[in-house]
Amino acid sequence: MENVELSNHFSIFYFFISLLPVSQIIPLSVIYGERWLYIPSLGFCLFVAVLLKGLFFDKNLKRLGIFLLISITSFYFFVTIVRNRDWKEQVTLLEKNVNIYPQSMYAQLFLAEEYIKKEDYKKALYHIAAAHKTHPGLFEPYFWLGKYYAEKGPHNEAIKTFSNLLRDFPDKCKSNADFYYYFGIAYTKGKLYDEAISQHKKALTLRPLRPDNRRIYNSLGNAYFHKNEFSKAIESYESSLNIDPDWIVPYHNLTIVYKKTGELERFARYFSKAVSLDSIYKGYLKDSGALEIEQE
Repeated sequence: MENVELSNHFSIFYFFISLLPVSQIIPLSVIYGERWLYIPSLGFCLFVAVLLKGLFFDKNLKRLGIFLLISITSFYFFVTIVRNRDWKEQVTLLEKNVNIYPQSMYAQLFLAEEYIKKEDYKKALYHIAAAHKTHPGLFEPYFWLGKYYAEKGPHNEAIKTFSNLLRDFPDKCKSNADFYYYFGIAYTKGKLYDEAISQHKKALTLRPLRPDNRRIYNSLGNAYFHKNEFSKAIESYESSLNIDPDWIVPYHNLTIVYKKTGELERFARYFSKAVSLDSIYKGYLKDSGALEIEQE
């Protein structure tokens, strides 16, 4: 009997002690994650095992022990099957999380990100807006809204959103290279090219050595291209390729520049490189940052 009580006490203490690292003593970005119960659940399993063992060794309670064992096993078998449906793909899992925790900012934003990957932009915007509506005083959901508008439009809304962010969250904006990068994209698509160049240069100043600067240099090149400052555009695209020589977008953009300037030998060189990276390349990409071919 003493051993049983000792085991029960151990299992209870084990459960709560192993849960301590994720108990929000140090705040985490995710309030609840069922994966955090994997290790603590060993304590619960030990507690149930000791309880059932006591019932099995008691002749008067053995049937109850068998009934409980079958019931517990059946319950978790059913729950596992149901939960596996939620894990079928990332979207179904995140949809389930949003249904259970509609107030969770990250659940809404991560689901929006998955919808963007699936090019379901209407649903993506819905969930970004829901996150912003639920947490209007937070920087992140409003920033996501600005990013969405910058890439998908309307671009005047993107410029308005980023201007509001700079007014309401100046400290977060001034230290955030992505803020200036997407602000620059919004200005470029709004045909405010000088403002776009200024924003992209600020982004590069904040993180001069980051690998993902390839996007910033490419977007900077786009702004210069639309200003007809082709030498600066070429320099920016080349800087992007220096970071990632296998990214097809700057090669595509360089073919557009050299076609525009009539430098056909260089046009052919970069076109051949683009084809070598993608055999079905035909001079137009839907990838973010690719210039559109002018219709002749």
